[in-house]
Amino acid sequence: MSYLSHRQRLFFCVAILIFCSLKTGAQELLKNRPNQDWLCLSNNQFESGHYRLAIQSANAFLNHARTTHTSEDEKSRAVWIRTLSQLKLDDLGAEDSALQFLQQHVMPAYKQRVSLALAHYYFEHEQLTKAIPYFESAGIANLTNEEIAIAKFELAYAYFNSRRFDQATTLFASIKEVPGKYFVQGNYYYGLLAYNDSKYEEALNSFQRIQNEPQYKGIVPYYIAEIYYFTGARKKALEEAIRLTKQKDKLFYDNELYLLAAQVLFEEQRYGEALPFFEHYYDNVDAIRKEELYEMAYSYYRVNEWKHAIDKFKPLSDAQDSLGQTSMYLLGDCYLKAKDKKSARNAFGVCSDMSFNVGQQEASLLLYGKLSYELGFNQDAVRSFKSLIQSFPGSDYAGEAKTYLSDVLMKSQRYEEAYQYLKTVLDKSPDYWRIWQKATYGYAMDEYQQGEWTQAQKLLNASLLQPSDKAYEAAAYFWLGELATRNDRPEEALNYLKQFMVKVDKSGNVSKISPQATLANASLLMGYNAMNQNDYAAAQGYFAKAKDSDQTLSAMATAREADAAFMRKNYKDALALYDKAISLGGEDADYARLQKAIVLGAQGKSVEKISLLQQLATNQNSKYAGDARFELGSTLIEEEKYQSAINAMLPLTTDNNTRNFAARSWMKIGFAYQQLDNHKKAVDAYKHVVTDFPSSTERMPALDALKSLFVESNQPEAFAQLLKENNLPSAGSAQMDSTYYAAAEAQIAAAKWTLAKAALNNYLEKFPQGIFATRAHYYKAESQWKLKEYEGALPDFDMVLNQPWSEFTEPSAARAADIAYKLGRFDKAADYYAQLRNTAMSKEQLQSAYAGLMNAYYKNEKLDKAASYADTLSQIPDLNLTLANQAKIIKAKVATQKGHERDALTIYQSLTDASNTEVAAEARYRVAESYFKQGNLKEAESAAASALKLNAGNDFWIVKSYLLIADILTKQKDYFNAKATLQSLVKNTKIADLKKEAERKLDEVRKLEQQQSKLKQ
Repeated sequence: MSYLSHRQRLFFCVAILIFCSLKTGAQELLKNRPNQDWLCLSNNQFESGHYRLAIQSANAFLNHARTTHTSEDEKSRAVWIRTLSQLKLDDLGAEDSALQFLQQHVMPAYKQRVSLALAHYYFEHEQLTKAIPYFESAGIANLTNEEIAIAKFELAYAYFNSRRFDQATTLFASIKEVPGKYFVQGNYYYGLLAYNDSKYEEALNSFQRIQNEPQYKGIVPYYIAEIYYFTGARKKALEEAIRLTKQKDKLFYDNELYLLAAQVLFEEQRYGEALPFFEHYYDNVDAIRKEELYEMAYSYYRVNEWKHAIDKFKPLSDAQDSLGQTSMYLLGDCYLKAKDKKSARNAFGVCSDMSFNVGQQEASLLLYGKLSYELGFNQDAVRSFKSLIQSFPGSDYAGEAKTYLSDVLMKSQRYEEAYQYLKTVLDKSPDYWRIWQKATYGYAMDEYQQGEWTQAQKLLNASLLQPSDKAYEAAAYFWLGELATRNDRPEEALNYLKQFMVKVDKSGNVSKISPQATLANASLLMGYNAMNQNDYAAAQGYFAKAKDSDQTLSAMATAREADAAFMRKNYKDALALYDKAISLGGEDADYARLQKAIVLGAQGKSVEKISLLQQLATNQNSKYAGDARFELGSTLIEEEKYQSAINAMLPLTTDNNTRNFAARSWMKIGFAYQQLDNHKKAVDAYKHVVTDFPSSTERMPALDALKSLFVESNQPEAFAQLLKENNLPSAGSAQMDSTYYAAAEAQIAAAKWTLAKAALNNYLEKFPQGIFATRAHYYKAESQWKLKEYEGALPDFDMVLNQPWSEFTEPSAARAADIAYKLGRFDKAADYYAQLRNTAMSKEQLQSAYAGLMNAYYKNEKLDKAASYADTLSQIPDLNLTLANQAKIIKAKVATQKGHERDALTIYQSLTDASNTEVAAEARYRVAESYFKQGNLKEAESAAASALKLNAGNDFWIVKSYLLIADILTKQKDYFNAKATLQSLVKNTKIADLKKEAERKLDEVRKLEQQQSKLKQ
């Protein structure tokens, strides 16, 4: 068919040539048919490759054809010549002309030739996908053999580049077997396709045919070596790869040949021999695959070149697959070998977050926990050990993890949690018992502070099961003695305290564990227990032993010794001891004066007693002044000196510092007026109790007294009017009032807060102005506070605060202020703290009030007021150290916000060892932050690491410190450790704002790491 078409075309061309050659001898005929001349000329020009002339001649023919009779076939041929010529010349619009020709003409021979020309056009313009359908539609009927060969190759190449490999393979398979122009290229591309399809024998056959061809000798030998590798001829592949790398002329795939050699040597575990090939490849490529980087790192690892192994393992930290996990596990081991525990910890931390290899994850959780424990990253240690225990409950490491975990938990004083883990450990090591002793002791102390004394006693006894630390053992006996004392078990207490006396001499410095556990305090406790047994002689002896170098304790012990002598009615010794206590000074001096006065009274020396009480009562600085005045008044009543008694007690009813004596004093004053037959003033005195102190226990006795006075004076209607005016219940309803309140109080005593709240609410509904209304509002609010129903508690605290002063006014103001502050209502909190300041009965509450005002105004961004209250607080005598430090840190914060950074830094540095953990935590962070801002990275890192160790339990400042450490590591270009630190924060922190900050910084670090990494992304 091809041959016939070729002959027909030749015949047609010869005919045209013959026809054209006649024009010299047939001028008349040409004149009659001049247009044929242009078509003949156009055809000759096209065949001769003069495409521009051919276009001009074809256009001339077509122009004449408009006015002369011309066949459609001749017109089609002219357009066909012009279209092919335009494609050959790559004229503007050639593509459109060809597409138009194909749409408008039907002759197959012309259409196929134009399709082929258009396909070549697209091929030349590298529009291979467009070329394919025109190659396919061109056919071969009107093509020469050479044209067929070209078309096949170009179509095969187009298929190849369009990833239509099956069709490309079929064509290349036929091309590669035909000697000629495309033999070499056909074998090359067929070899590539066979290689890609894992048909290595066929690929090898094609590649070997052309391996010495100039255009392929720099490429094909690499594929041949790789085929040896893939077909299992590893030795031959290695020999070939090494041979080719040693050639003078480097191959195109020279780097890949080095990698191939490295790969074979790696698989044969010849790690040292593989490394030079890996290194050449690494040094000469722009990017490396993670698998190749891992093999290079592992080779370094196997030949103990830790530094190089570390350098290559680090970039694999983002690989979220088994290779990435194994890399991090080995990286951690490398860091351990290099004695870099900080980085080893981070590597094991990254490994522990992946579960592709559960064995590595399990081991990494333990290693990360232990390294965190060792380096002081306690919060991370806790998290890791807990994860190991929860994820691998049957782990061989579980007992070890629980033991370590308990030790870490104790560092942040989480003794109960530590104890619960220790209880489940089966394999108890010597370390276990050491930690057990400390955990049970610490948990016991927590329970003691919460008033859970029975549980505290059980735990202290548990700490003595296998005591390894003598100091803790002695301290346990001391507190068992103290608990037995508190629980009124004197014989048991004395036995424990005697054990302490024996143990303390052998235990070293027990005071480091418990400052209270001293011989003097133990002797003091033994004295109390002996007193409880009415063994006053023994008690006096114990108290005498309690005196030591501490003057305050000596004064206390002396006063107690005097009490014991007094109980023995040894007034002479008692007076001498009270005088000694007075001379020692301190708070017990005034107590001793008060007791001395009582002893003088017992000796019948009323005048001396009254004189001493008068001196003490007028000492406004004494906390026993009120007691002395009340005792003085009571003594004067006993002496029937009623007016003097009244005069002595009246100051107790008006002085804010002695409000706790007011109700009792009015009762005594009322009695004294009764004895003076001054019923009117007696009534007034009792009325004060009823109206001014509605929540006092004296209110009911005062009502009884008033009832008696009005009855005696035959004024029952006046008593009824009094009840009405003060919204007081009648006698019958008063009994019901008391009954309802007593029911509520029973629930309070049992600490059943939900039931107490309901009972108190019930009482207040029935008796809104009841005798116990103020008390009920307070305890209802307290019940809600215990139940953490803070919003609900505030209205009841407000009710108490809106009533006349009572014993509940001060605690209500304190609680309400605390609630408002916690709820973020800082203006309201400031109001409550102001009320607390005005009603505070003790210096402690006064200090708390000023501290609350300071903090509330700072939170409300009223810096000047906050600083002013900080100054006021700082000037209060005997200020609590914690509050003093709070005042300092507020001053530092205000200084920072006002731009006085140096002043702030000086304050922060003075607060890093503050007893208030929140204050100290922030101060430690701020110091590290300041160093960082100054560019002192080493000092900043050290300070931040110290903050992490010391700030256990304070999540906010721990996370802030980690973020700062990440910034430091980033500045040091230690991107691996920076990234590991931030990844851990992103995964574990529950503080939303800090989590977002960590995420942002992690993205920045990854970008920086990618800029210097060769790892392919």
